[in-house]
Order: sequence, then C-alpha cells, then structure tokens
Amino acid sequence: MCLERGVLEPAVIVHHIDHLKDRPDKALDEDNLQSVCAACHNRLHPEKGKHQEEPKQRKARVIQARANPEII
Repeated sequence: MCLERGVLEPAVIVHHIDHLKDRPDKALDEDNLQSVCAACHNRLHPEKGKHQEEPKQRKARVIQARANPEII
C-alpha cells in the first residue's frame, strides 16, 4: 500500500484481506494475505483504534482477617 503512494516502509504486519472472523478457511491462503506497515494496517482497521467504553469500576470486597487464637 505504501509503494502505491510512492513511500517505502517496512511491512511488519500480515493483513488478512478477508477477515479471519468471516473466513477462517482463508487464514493461510496466500491470495488472502497482504504485507503492510503498521500505519497502513491501522488505516485498514480503523475500528481497532477506537476507544472502547470505559471499564466499569469494580468494587473490592474487603474482609477483615484475625489471627487464630488457638495458634497464638
């Protein structure tokens, strides 16, 4: 993709043209694989960069521990 724009970047990610979720049978099909740089992969998958909902705050359950009087 970079070469099409006249830019030379190292390809560090193998992109599945047909998503694995939709076509797991094409996982290792060479016609379905494309070498891309990280920036191009982010452009191909903008949904992966979106922030997800803020995680819900979890309340910690606090317990009080006491020494066993039989051992002391």
